[in-house]
Amino acid sequence: MKSTKHLITLFFSFLIFFVGCANEEKDWQKAKEQGSLESYANFNNRYINSIHKDSATREIYRLFSQYTPEISKATLNSNLSVKLSFKNVPGADKYQVFYSYDKDKSYSDLSGVIEKDKVNNSVLEIWPDLKKDTIYFKLLAITDSVKSTFSDYSYVYLLQSNNGTTCQICGNNSVGHCHLRNIYVCSQHNVFTQKSGSRIRCP
Repeated sequence: MKSTKHLITLFFSFLIFFVGCANEEKDWQKAKEQGSLESYANFNNRYINSIHKDSATREIYRLFSQYTPEISKATLNSNLSVKLSFKNVPGADKYQVFYSYDKDKSYSDLSGVIEKDKVNNSVLEIWPDLKKDTIYFKLLAITDSVKSTFSDYSYVYLLQSNNGTTCQICGNNSVGHCHLRNIYVCSQHNVFTQKSGSRIRCP
C-alpha cells in the first residue's frame, strides 16, 4: 500500500515537473518572438532558475542599453521641489536624474542613484536649485551596471511676477513675496513643506 502511494506521488511529481518545463519552454519561445525588454524581464521574473536565464539576461542588457525612458510630466511644487512622473522601465532597479539650465548643453547629476524601492508609483521628487527661471531634466534607468539612454528633456519654470501681481508657480493673483523662496505666490501656494518636513506659511 505504501509502495503504491509512493509511486502515485512520484508519478504526479514527474507530471508536474514536465508540465512546468513545457510551460517554461512555451513562455521562452513567446519571449523571443516578442523580443521586447518587458517580455524578457517578465520571463526572468517568472522563471528565476531557468536554463534560459542567462540568455534572457543578455537580451535584457542589450535592449536596456538601447532603451529610452519617458518622462510624462514635470510639476513644480509650492516648496520648489519638482515631481517627475515617468513610465516604468521594465527591468530597471535604479534611476538617476540629471539637470541643466540650458537644454542644449551638458546635464549634471542631480539625484545620485535612486533605488527602485525609493520611487513612489513612478514618481520622483527632486530638489533642484532654481538659480534661473527654467530648469531642464533628463532621466536615466539602470539595471545592474547597464544604463539606458537618456530620456528626452522635460522642464519646469517660474512665471514672471509682473511687478509682484502674479504667482510665479501657477499664474493666479499674488498675495505677496515669500522671502524664503524669493518668489511671489498666491493664497494656494503661500503654505509649503520644507525638505526637513516643517510646514511654513510665507508670506
